[in-house]
Amino acid sequence: MAYAQEHIAAHPRLGCRWYDNRGTCLGELVGKGAERSGNSRSRAKRDLYIGILAFAVLPLGLLIDRWLGWTLFLGMILGTKFVLVGTMKLADGIAGLLDSKPTRVKQ
Repeated sequence: MAYAQEHIAAHPRLGCRWYDNRGTCLGELVGKGAERSGNSRSRAKRDLYIGILAFAVLPLGLLIDRWLGWTLFLGMILGTKFVLVGTMKLADGIAGLLDSKPTRVKQ
């Protein structure tokens, strides 16, 4: 830990994480100039809600398609977009909620 503190003091834009032999994050040391991690629990919940909303709005593509006379083009584009956004946001949200929260050690 002393080496990490010295290295981060010399390079304030860096950070260091400690893991045990099972891969669980034990702690994190972040320099003053380092970007803060955007993977917070509130962000994970927001991603999860956006993913669920995208899947809930998916039938809207079919309704627009029916309204336009089953041309399939616009509805297919909207449906594909909602499926992609829903899948990505749900995966990000679930991964963010399952991620163990490291203990931050500020310098």
